Amino acid sequence: QMIAPLRLSTGLPGSPAYAVFDDGVTAPVSLSATGSIRYNNTSKQLEQSIDGGPWAVLGTPAATTITTATALAVTQAMVFADSSGAAFAVTLASAVGVASGSRVTIKDSGGTASVNNITLTPTGGQTIDGAASYVMSVDYEAVTLVSDGANWFIV
Repeated sequence: QMIAPLRLSTGLPGSPAYAVFDDGVTAPVSLSATGSIRYNNTSKQLEQSIDGGPWAVLGTPAATTITTATALAVTQAMVFADSSGAAFAVTLASAVGVASGSRVTIKDSGGTASVNNITLTPTGGQTIDGAASYVMSVDYEAVTLVSDGANWFIV
């Protein structure tokens, strides 16, 4: 059963927001500058719409497909990386700029990472499991990274 939040605290666009539930649980909510949240009385769930897109259950990451070098935004939590055309790098959003516990998943959707590697690179001297970068080199590999507020860790 879904417990409706007592309040939703928001800051400036792009900053962390939190839903506070009546059982004391606080859940991070990520909003873009044009994101919206609503309570669906039929499904009894919180839903989000990012940049005018379709409504989805809150916490369901919107998927992004990339085929060339890309710097990820803090709102991109599910990335399908298709390197079938060429190897490329993905620059992660700053681990400092996202809430601790924020996740991003990157999937080799083209199934060609063994030939055309996908290199994950953090920003500003941050690390991934203590390393300067992580190379996806297994076909159809998926990597989920979690921020501790300072660096990224593979889980």
